[in-house]
Amino acid sequence: MPREIFGPGYKFVPRNDLLKLEEIARITRLFSGHGVRKVRITGGEPMIRRNLERLIEMLRGIDGITDISMTTNASMLTVKRAEALRAAGLNRINISLDAIDEETFQRVNDVDFPVAKVLEGIDNAHVPVSMR
Repeated sequence: MPREIFGPGYKFVPRNDLLKLEEIARITRLFSGHGVRKVRITGGEPMIRRNLERLIEMLRGIDGITDISMTTNASMLTVKRAEALRAAGLNRINISLDAIDEETFQRVNDVDFPVAKVLEGIDNAHVPVSMR
């Protein structure tokens, strides 16, 4: 996200106010009881969430949930992390990639890392990948 919006002074939601893993699982169980079968983990960058693999394991254990996917920019998707996500029960990854050209990618996403890091993450996915 652009630094002028989410700069050093931006007040994010305090960590204590974020949903805990158990709360997410409870909500998912409620929805599953009403016929929901697919869960997509999104919102900012899910890969920075602590215990993401544990969350996926918890969701996988809910009766009726048949598909768990995640939307990520893939910049943190190492081989080790991809294998852990798959082992936890992740079915698919949706990659958010705004540009392949280095300059355009960095300008649009307001990041300092190379687009090659995202492409490497895609190569590391180890589960079916879709792009948007």
